[in-house]
Amino acid sequence: MHPERLQRMGRTGAMRWLGYVAPELKRTKKSGWYIDFYVMNPVTGKPMRYQQWVNRIVKKPGGMLEARRLVATIADDLRNGWRPWHDHTNVVAARMTIMQAIDKWDETKARQLRHSSPYSYLSMSNVLRIWLKAQHMMSMPVMGFDRSMASRFLTYLSDSRKVGNTTYNNYLQYFKMMFAWYAEREYSPQNPFERFEKRREAAKTRTYLTDEERVEMTRWIMKNNPFFWLPCMFIYGTLIRPGELRRLRVHHVDLKRQVVFLPAEYTKSGNERMSTIPDWMVLELQRMGLQHMPEKAWLVGSSLAPSDKQIGRNTLNRHWVQMRTALGWNNDKQLYSLRDTGIIQLIRDGVDLLHVRDQAGHTDISTTNKYLKHAFPKGPAEIRVKATPMQASSPLVAKPFFE
Repeated sequence: MHPERLQRMGRTGAMRWLGYVAPELKRTKKSGWYIDFYVMNPVTGKPMRYQQWVNRIVKKPGGMLEARRLVATIADDLRNGWRPWHDHTNVVAARMTIMQAIDKWDETKARQLRHSSPYSYLSMSNVLRIWLKAQHMMSMPVMGFDRSMASRFLTYLSDSRKVGNTTYNNYLQYFKMMFAWYAEREYSPQNPFERFEKRREAAKTRTYLTDEERVEMTRWIMKNNPFFWLPCMFIYGTLIRPGELRRLRVHHVDLKRQVVFLPAEYTKSGNERMSTIPDWMVLELQRMGLQHMPEKAWLVGSSLAPSDKQIGRNTLNRHWVQMRTALGWNNDKQLYSLRDTGIIQLIRDGVDLLHVRDQAGHTDISTTNKYLKHAFPKGPAEIRVKATPMQASSPLVAKPFFE
C-alpha cells in the first residue's frame, strides 16, 4: 500500500503501517499555531505526541507559507526514517528511563536548592516513583512521559492522595520545574505539565494565642519541659521561623548588640536579615547562660539546649503537640502560631509596621498588613479615643428616630 494512501487513513492505521502520523499545522485559540504529529515509541510500543510551536514563524511576513514548508519537511524526514529523538536527544537520553531521570534530578538539581527545599522536593519525587511503580511504568523512557500521563498522575494526587489545592499547586509547580529541566538537557522533547493550570487556594488562616493561653503555656513549659522555653522564646520574640531556627548556631546570637544574624542561605526568602532581641528576652537568655555556650554549638540542639548535635526536622513540632495535647488545645494551635502571636503583639505594642516587617522577614509590607485585623479586631483604640467629632467640639446628643 502506497505511503501517501496510508497517511490519509486514521491515526490507528497510520501508526500501524508507518509508525507515525503525518504532521499537521493546527491552531488553538489560547496558544496559537503549532505542528502536531505522532511517532511510535519503539520501547513502549505506544504512540508519542510531538508539538512544535510556530507562532513566531507565522507572525512574520510570509510566515504561514514557511510554516507549511516546515510541515512538509518534517513529513519527508519521517518518511525517510528520521525520528524526533535523533536530533533532540543524545543516545544516553534516548535510552534513559523515567526512574533514571528522576534519580538524576534528585542527585543534581534538587539537592542544590536551599535548606528545607531538597527535603520536600525529594518527597515529591518519591510520590511520582510510587505512582509509576503502581502503573508498571518504571522502565518506560522519560521521553515517553506525555501530557495524558501527567494528567493521570495529577488526578491520582487529587483522588487517591486527597491533596488540597495548595499542595496540588506545589506538586504542579515542582513537576513543571523538573520536566523543564529535562527539556533543557534534551532528556524529553516537551514539558507534559506545562499547560495545566493552578487551582484556586483558600485564604490563609492565622491562629494566635490569647494572653491567657500564653500564661498557661509558660507555666506548663516551666514545670514539664523547661528547655522548650528556649526555642519558643526565639519564635515568639525574634519572629524567627522554626525551620530557620534549627539552622542557627550560638555565634549567630549577639547579646551585646541584641541581634540575631540570619545568613541568606538560612532564611525562607533567601535574603539575609537581622532580628532584634527584646530586652525581656536578653535577660532570659543571660539567666540561662547562653553567653557561656560554645559559639559553634547549634543554638537549639537535639536536646533543645545548645549542643553539637543539630535538632531533628520535626522535633520542635513533636514537643509542641505534646504540650498542646496536655493543655487540651485545638489542633489549629500550631507551633507557627507563636510567630503569628509575636507579630500581632508587636503591632499592638505600637511598633512601626516597617520594623515589624523587617523583624518578621516579610518581603512585602502587604503581608504584614494582613495581621492588622487580628491585632485590632475592634479597630485601633487610639482612633476610638482620640478622634475629633465632626462638629469639632464635645459630642452632641442626637434625637432618636422615633419618639
